[in-house]
Amino acid sequence: MEAPQQDLDARVRRLLADGDVAAASELAVRELGPGVLRFVRVRNDAWQRRRTPLSRGRASELAEQVRTRTPLVRERQARALEALRSKLTVEEQSLLALRVDQELPWAGVAEVIVADGKPVQLDALMKRFQRLKERIALLAREDGLVE
Repeated sequence: MEAPQQDLDARVRRLLADGDVAAASELAVRELGPGVLRFVRVRNDAWQRRRTPLSRGRASELAEQVRTRTPLVRERQARALEALRSKLTVEEQSLLALRVDQELPWAGVAEVIVADGKPVQLDALMKRFQRLKERIALLAREDGLVE
């Protein structure tokens, strides 16, 4: 057994020894991710052929989390968001980058964004950001990214 696998095995065994079966199961599913998901998918396919659905228990929830957090899914999401951002004006992209990406407080954003040599008023900036969020939501719906 390789070192990361031994470490996972030891952590799962520790949780089981402590009597925390749920945490041990969750850790195993999160760490083994796609491999476990393939197993769950095969089992689910077998049940679907019999027309007997699997319950939406904790294992199914974990499988869904693993499925939606795989590197491929994250890469697709990143590309879709980048395409969405490219539809924004330079000013909108700047506001979004300052507030969301760099997590600047409103006062910090106002210091960076200047209109006619003067800092923008916080209320105006916040309203502009609210309109930007609404525009992004509209674009996302138009692109089929959200319902």
